[in-house]
Amino acid sequence: MILPYMCLYLKAGLLFVLLPLSTLSAQTPQVRSAIEFSCVSWEQISISEIFYRERSEYIELECRPKVRSQLYSLKGGHEALELYTKGFDEDGKPIFKLIAQAPIAVGTSRMLFFIQESKQAEGLPLNMFGIDDSLAVFPMGSFRFVNTTQVPLQVLFPNSKGALPARGMKVLTPKIPKLGGFIPLYVTDMEKNVVFETRLFGQPRGRKMVFIQAPDKPGARVRVRFLPEIIPQELPKPEAP
Repeated sequence: MILPYMCLYLKAGLLFVLLPLSTLSAQTPQVRSAIEFSCVSWEQISISEIFYRERSEYIELECRPKVRSQLYSLKGGHEALELYTKGFDEDGKPIFKLIAQAPIAVGTSRMLFFIQESKQAEGLPLNMFGIDDSLAVFPMGSFRFVNTTQVPLQVLFPNSKGALPARGMKVLTPKIPKLGGFIPLYVTDMEKNVVFETRLFGQPRGRKMVFIQAPDKPGARVRVRFLPEIIPQELPKPEAP
């Protein structure tokens, strides 16, 4: 059964309803010597060439819809990630034009940045924000649930469960077979009414973000999006001759 208050429709984009979360990078910036980061967008970005700035160098990056990009390295003590595209100044000379920027979370070594096109006539053409994506807060074998609705929920695996605050996040680490396997998942409201159920495939070296959205229309179930990742195994370092 879907309760009436579960039928609230979020007019804001999926990515940017998460801004109040404490895990976002809207904290006081802190200079780091180096971080790794990846990017993702839910829709195709119309800007074909996107670069990020590392000191005075501009490095092209790829941002594909619904898929994490590769890991990029950002060195040089930057407080924020800045994205650029090629353009021209008033004299017609080629330049790099700033199109998005977002702070880097305090104390992390890895970030995940969400990108979408701005619907505002003023300001930068892309909206972007980042979350702490380090293995310390989102380890292998875990599922990171993101509640983009305005009501609290609960997420339950057979041997792991947790409360999921409205517009909040929760990481759960259920038991996963060594070779991977499907795990039943239930999402309920606070009165234990099931609003979504499925079987998620888990892997020991995998981790998956699960975005829970409000229904499209009254009486429908919540909508769910997934963003999976496999953490590659580090190869042993060659012995010194």
